[in-house]
Amino acid sequence: MIEMEHVASWIASPYLSSVVQSNSGSDKVTQHLGLAYTLRYSVECSADTMTVRVPQQGVEQVALNKWGHLPWCGVRMDSTQYILSLPLDDDLACGTTRVRNKLTGDTMYYNKMEVTTISSTTHVLLVKCQVAADNSTVNNIVKRNVLPAEFVEPDFIEITSEVTGTAPIPILGVGVRQDGNLVGGELNVRPGTPLTMEVYLDDTSANIYGILMSYMEVTDTQDKRETIIFNGCSVDPLLFDNFVTTTGDYVSAKFRAFKFPETSYVLFRGTVDVCLDKCQGIACSNGQLGYGRRKRGVDASSFDPNKIFEVTMSTYLKVLKDENLNTTNNEEAKSLAGMEKMAGDIERAAGGLRKVAADLVRRVEEDVERVMEETHHNPSFQTREGDEPVFVYYNIGSSQSQSFVSIVAAVLCILLLH
Repeated sequence: MIEMEHVASWIASPYLSSVVQSNSGSDKVTQHLGLAYTLRYSVECSADTMTVRVPQQGVEQVALNKWGHLPWCGVRMDSTQYILSLPLDDDLACGTTRVRNKLTGDTMYYNKMEVTTISSTTHVLLVKCQVAADNSTVNNIVKRNVLPAEFVEPDFIEITSEVTGTAPIPILGVGVRQDGNLVGGELNVRPGTPLTMEVYLDDTSANIYGILMSYMEVTDTQDKRETIIFNGCSVDPLLFDNFVTTTGDYVSAKFRAFKFPETSYVLFRGTVDVCLDKCQGIACSNGQLGYGRRKRGVDASSFDPNKIFEVTMSTYLKVLKDENLNTTNNEEAKSLAGMEKMAGDIERAAGGLRKVAADLVRRVEEDVERVMEETHHNPSFQTREGDEPVFVYYNIGSSQSQSFVSIVAAVLCILLLH
């Protein structure tokens, strides 16, 4: 086990008159007229655990970046410090990322943690452990083969130039977008909501490497798990589409939110190939050369000569149940329920109005038939003919009956029109 101590500085005073910084080894000292605290944290690396310790002085809160509010990824405290223990196993809990160098066999684990100071300033720290191919946490010693007997080294070697370069360890990021907006781990969405997952390299590595999502599985963080990407291909494109890319250092895939019956948490764990410059494309079933479905018969074990690193990373979503979503959006649900109730009331009122109108029409037809019959047998009007036009005189009873019928018919027409 090795332990590395890291030092950073920040100023807790609201005012600052002068700042002088000096670097001595890994120490950074800040001098000023106000109150200052030095942020110190240590990382202990063993073959199976990475332990981070942060002294409490000047620190208000310590949590894992994006994973800290999960119940099994919390930070514990003792009397003097915050302690965070991260297992370095195949499950890679709490967002720990594993980077394997395919050339040397060395493995690096890293995670990001947030430290909030008493001045309400949040620092994001990258904590990491390097494990050699023989599972030791010390520098690996390279042994050279014995030189052949006929080997002769010249007495004088002229060095005309010297080139020194070091490629960075790739740092990957993963995110989920809804309607084009980057969202956190917890989404207030129903299963089936369209989302987009993206995986990308950091700015330093983007100009050097390319990436390819070769494998991904989804699990309920317990015993249930399903494979959704295999050999760079989507197992069910209707649920989770193929990863595609245009730049080589950024891949994305469209999918629909889903969940397991027993829990709202859905954990995605994927393996990403990191290649020098750009990973080789995959021959897809539709003839496209990219990161889609692999053709049958293509050798899945073929090695990409540009592949340098293999990165295992994870992210999670919390998809709420319908009843939880209705509780979250209580006002919207109440408004929708009120509108549905109003529509039902209107429909029932319209049905009752149609019934009343039908009854009134039937009664009017009966009254008209009765009046016509009475007029035929006992006419209630008289006519006087002469040089003048014909005048018709109705008796009072018949006039009132016909006027009533006309009024009822007019009212019915108005009601039916509205």
